[in-house]
Amino acid sequence: MTHNDSADGGELRVGDRITVLPGQARSGHTYRPLTCAVTIDVIHVRRDHDGSLDVEGVLLTARGAWRAGVPTRSVILPPGSYTTPRRVGDTVRYPETGETPAVTAIHLRPADGTALADLLFTTGATTSGVRLAELEHLARPQAAPTVQPCKRRHDPALACNRCAEAREPVTTGCEGPLCRQTANDLVVYRPERAVAQVRALCPAHRDAFTARNQGAPMQVFPLAEGTHNYFAHGDGTQIATCRHCGHAIYLYPKRALRGAREPWRDGEYDETGRCTVGEERQGIRVVHEPAVTLAERDWARAASTCTTAADPHPIADCPARRS
Repeated sequence: MTHNDSADGGELRVGDRITVLPGQARSGHTYRPLTCAVTIDVIHVRRDHDGSLDVEGVLLTARGAWRAGVPTRSVILPPGSYTTPRRVGDTVRYPETGETPAVTAIHLRPADGTALADLLFTTGATTSGVRLAELEHLARPQAAPTVQPCKRRHDPALACNRCAEAREPVTTGCEGPLCRQTANDLVVYRPERAVAQVRALCPAHRDAFTARNQGAPMQVFPLAEGTHNYFAHGDGTQIATCRHCGHAIYLYPKRALRGAREPWRDGEYDETGRCTVGEERQGIRVVHEPAVTLAERDWARAASTCTTAADPHPIADCPARRS
């Protein structure tokens, strides 16, 4: 439920995070003025007959996470008794540098409810995973921003480095000497009395490598769309980022050779390939599928609210989803 309210020049909505000011706001149970400020995540809002808002919200810590036990608080808010909520499209102040970027997306960390923002700076630079509670609201656009090629919402007139490279495919570079080409194949070879080794190569270096190592047992697997890494030792397992959940997924050679319709897996013991995070979000059956463009990959990783960008890991090992 949403309501127009002149307190912040817009609406107070379910999902807004506000700080309720003492002295002006009143308790929804005792009707007495609050003696200290509280920060809440709004879960219900209703306009009262006198123009004030009856609001219920989950209490938040100073860092923007749910408090232990997820307690709620009811408050009565007259105009001007709460801070302006920060939303997608707002201009905010970045605490580390004092810069004034725009908020392009807000993601909730499932383990503790922390709201994390994606930011777009005036230079076109971007960042993700900034705590929303640390940002100071400055301004709000008159019109809601629309989705851009980077899959975030911002004014299309703003320079955005993510938009500039959004349609570039996710690829793996060739390991050939001084080669800058994209790899097309994984070559798995087994030197005598040694562990199997894997190399990603372009067609020219693949042919040269196989010709040079004709005596060694060797297999060649085509790199699947979306693959960005692989295990350097082993049987040629490919690694991608799931476009639904942002976590690492794996393509095992046996499944690739069999031509399975849904070959990507969360791990070697995953028999179904189902994406539990995607199913939670969409409410339908979802299977792991690789992000094939940089926009898909970066958006999925940011939405995961964990460390997948720097430390790719499967859902089972995700620190943000541990209770």
